[in-house]
Amino acid sequence: MDCISCGLPSGYNRVVIDGETEAEIGGLCIECEEHQMGERLRWDIRAKTEPEGCALCARDAHVRAPEWDPEMETSADGTAVWVEYQVTETTPGLCEEHFEGLVAPDTVAEPTPGTPRRSE
Repeated sequence: MDCISCGLPSGYNRVVIDGETEAEIGGLCIECEEHQMGERLRWDIRAKTEPEGCALCARDAHVRAPEWDPEMETSADGTAVWVEYQVTETTPGLCEEHFEGLVAPDTVAEPTPGTPRRSE
């Protein structure tokens, strides 16, 4: 998954999802998050009065940016590692204006098929 801001592989920092459909739009690499947002997406930094709104202003959130949560399972066959994310009331969001400011001008930020998940 590529970063919506720089277009490079995003690693497993954050995934950006549509706030309504929860379709994955792209990733947000740690470098772009730190460069453009600083620590403002951290729950303990941003305003707690509007937990479901934009992390940067008082508008409604257009997208959400949960962090990837790596998990590991060890068995006799080896070790399996996968990543998941959860959207909760504390997941940071961005309004349409702040989201558009984050997206690189030549990047197409449209929902894509979901990342494969571990089957339970």
